[in-house]
Amino acid sequence: MQGKLQDEKVLRQRKEDCEALASKVNLETARVISEKEIKQTNEELAILKVKQTEVQAKFDLRQRQFQLLIHSIVELTEVLSTDIE
Repeated sequence: MQGKLQDEKVLRQRKEDCEALASKVNLETARVISEKEIKQTNEELAILKVKQTEVQAKFDLRQRQFQLLIHSIVELTEVLSTDIE
């Protein structure tokens, strides 16, 4: 009798533990939802990488144009200073 009572207590404790774990699991987002969010985030990341590449290319172009402008200004200044003399 005592053994059966002890077995029932253990069984009851295990069921309560199982129910507690099940309720914790149910609080988490579903795997399908998480995978969908990860996929969407990866797609957004890919788009941002493309935009970053485009912006970097535009920046490099503007930088080269600015260097050319500065070089032209220096040359024109030299030409004007030699013409004045």
